[in-house]
Amino acid sequence: MNGSSPQRSLKDLLRDNAADPFAFDAFLKAWNDCFESSPVLDASFEEDAKEALEAASENMSTDLAGPKIRQMLSAFPNPAIIVHANGRVIEQNIAAMETLSIDQGDLIDALPFAL
Repeated sequence: MNGSSPQRSLKDLLRDNAADPFAFDAFLKAWNDCFESSPVLDASFEEDAKEALEAASENMSTDLAGPKIRQMLSAFPNPAIIVHANGRVIEQNIAAMETLSIDQGDLIDALPFAL
């Protein structure tokens, strides 16, 4: 792995490509490699991940989920929803569309039950 540790590779992906849906496969591989090699992360990892995800959420559109995310959601037989940090629904699977009265862009609070 070109001399870098699995944890370093994951940190690099988080820093450089957290908002890129086309980097999802690389992110998933780096995530799995990291936790297969060592389930213990260094102390700075949590802060790095938090910063990367905050930066990605600033760039994230509330109506866009990558094709891999849609594909993953469709694998769930039960309703599954992805919600942005601001509480807006980004994506949902067919089971959610058929059983819940919520659409993309709606606030998750529109559901008739507490989460």
